[in-house]
Amino acid sequence: MKLIEALNAELLARAVDAAVVDIGWLRADTTVVPADIKYPTDSGLLCREISRIGRLVARLHDANIEPRIPFDNQSAARQAAHRIGSRLRRRTEDARAEGLAINAELTEVADTVVEQTKRVSS
Repeated sequence: MKLIEALNAELLARAVDAAVVDIGWLRADTTVVPADIKYPTDSGLLCREISRIGRLVARLHDANIEPRIPFDNQSAARQAAHRIGSRLRRRTEDARAEGLAINAELTEVADTVVEQTKRVSS
């Protein structure tokens, strides 16, 4: 433990000498707090990629490259992903079935994005 303290003190002294750290604003918090781990879901990953494609196509449009994707797929994808999560929090079989149906809607949105992206890249 003393070695780590000595290394931290030396590192801090060198950072102050190099004007990388301002001691007046230095604060260290070593509190350990348990936190929930949010694993990525398939619908969340799909939603994120739909949004990424939408942003890329918008950048192409801003650069005067046509055609433009005709409607906002990003909001439809986000809404579907949110609805899936809200249904699955109920933890019932009906909710699971509803989540699967909404997942199918999200897949349709993704298929639409793929087709539109193919048109943009052609």
